[in-house]
Amino acid sequence: QKEEARRVLEKNLGMSLVGVIGSAFKDWQAHYHEEAKVRSLMNRAEERMKSWQTKKKGESMVVIDRMSKDQNMAFLAQMFMVWYLTKEFYRALGNYEDEKQIFVAYINKQKQRSRSALERVLRGQETSMGQMA
Repeated sequence: QKEEARRVLEKNLGMSLVGVIGSAFKDWQAHYHEEAKVRSLMNRAEERMKSWQTKKKGESMVVIDRMSKDQNMAFLAQMFMVWYLTKEFYRALGNYEDEKQIFVAYINKQKQRSRSALERVLRGQETSMGQMA
């Protein structure tokens, strides 16, 4: 009877042990699947975040490109304006130099005429003084 009780007890304990081991395995399996699911969700979230960041970076680059294009066009317009004004300045300066030379030549010509006229007047006075004396 003692042996029989012992066998029944061992049999029950063995079944309990199998049940405990089976329960532990099922718990571990559920934990493993849950971890795999969490990792999968995290990976998808990271991929979506990277995709979103790439999209935003692209959109930012479009805005920056547009701004730099506008800025480049403004710089180009300024460059042409400076070039045109410089060209006009040198053209006006060239005209000034040409006009200055013309005026200097005119003044020198007038001085020469004035000298000639003065010399004629002085010669005329000398001859008239000589005739008077």
